Amino acid sequence: MQKNRKPTRMKGHDYGVAAMYFITSSVKDNRCVFGKVSEGKMNLNSYGQVAEEQWHWLKDHYAFLTIPAFVVMPNHVHAIIYIHGKTTHQKIRPLPQLISAYKSRVSARIRELGLHDFCWHRSYYDHLIRNEYSYMNILQYIRDNPRKWHQDSLFSKKRSQ
Repeated sequence: MQKNRKPTRMKGHDYGVAAMYFITSSVKDNRCVFGKVSEGKMNLNSYGQVAEEQWHWLKDHYAFLTIPAFVVMPNHVHAIIYIHGKTTHQKIRPLPQLISAYKSRVSARIRELGLHDFCWHRSYYDHLIRNEYSYMNILQYIRDNPRKWHQDSLFSKKRSQ
């Protein structure tokens, strides 16, 4: 582990228990590889379609979770992931393992499509959703993200051309 590296997960929190999380993961160097936003709508290219398809794969593959909302943006993804634990046959995987599986599958498929140097940022942002108010605000943020792309902290005119 690198010295002086900021811990990325919440200290003392068990990421394998029933909880709801808001996730953001960005492409390395904030490269816009998933498509473009035009007139407030995200237009996915083939790489963006892979990123979208893998959210569906994740929720279909793991019976103990649901993904109430997600959005693929030009250089990042947002999702709400609910680990509910309702399963009789699967071991519940903690959030870091789920995000690792998602990012690995997206990376492998995008590289198969020809973008051989595709990489995610090393980590990801997570936020524990603690109440309905927070959930509704995050849900609206995800829905509005394409429309507000030019105001996004990850937006760069240079990278979006």
